[in-house]
Amino acid sequence: MKVAVIGSINVDLVYQLKTPLQLGETRFADAYDVLDGGKGANQAVILKALHDSTVFLGATGNDAMGEKARQSLQAKGLADDVLIHDTPTGLAVIQLTDGENQIVVFPGANLTITPDDVDQFLAAHPDIEMVVAQLETNIDGVMYALKTAHQKGIRTLLNPAPAPQSFDTSAMPYIDYLIPNEHEILAMFGNVPMEDVLRQYPNQVIVTLGKDGARYATDSGLEHVPAQPIEVIDTTGAGDSFIAGFVAGLTHSNDLKTAVQNGIRIASLTCERMGAQGAYHELKGE
Repeated sequence: MKVAVIGSINVDLVYQLKTPLQLGETRFADAYDVLDGGKGANQAVILKALHDSTVFLGATGNDAMGEKARQSLQAKGLADDVLIHDTPTGLAVIQLTDGENQIVVFPGANLTITPDDVDQFLAAHPDIEMVVAQLETNIDGVMYALKTAHQKGIRTLLNPAPAPQSFDTSAMPYIDYLIPNEHEILAMFGNVPMEDVLRQYPNQVIVTLGKDGARYATDSGLEHVPAQPIEVIDTTGAGDSFIAGFVAGLTHSNDLKTAVQNGIRIASLTCERMGAQGAYHELKGE
């Protein structure tokens, strides 16, 4: 099954600190890294390692950071459909403290993906059977992609991150899987209790809970899949890794619980390494 990921490409500047910065404070960092990132690219890269039949639509600027990002994606076989625009490449500044992060994102070229780009991408890959998207790109392009894919009989998955300030539930009929975290689901559904949302959308909404695993509902009731204890190095991209693992599990088993378990397993592996794409070579077997 060919899977298409449509989403963002960022360069991540990661600063490590022993304790979080306070307002107005200036302090030396203990270390820093410049890493490949962007929710779309993260998901595509990890999914490509798990499921080779993966293609990716994203956009960078015509700048040094864009060149770096494209070279990295090219090495992983994911650069063929990357667009280049005359606007800065997306950038994320990440403060990392004891494995937990705070992130500021400048979207840049990620906001330039249009419905026309989506049409051309889908036409170039007529054998796509699933489309995966997030909300770090132009939201009109995202919603168009999900609706168009659904109308073509292609399964769809939306990872609503960052969480929208409001969410039009009329989109739910063309989203086969909605995978927010525990904070995003509250923002999307107006603080409706998570369990109520899960019961309203059985087999459709899966909520990731970090170290507590994930929850979803079936027609029989609520389900909880626990996570295993791990030594956390960096949680950056854990949600993206869950998405990739979930999709890979779904393509191999077509079973929801198996997919959720695989998502948790892959997220755990990446949390034990620096960078959202840090586990790629291990997952790829290189």
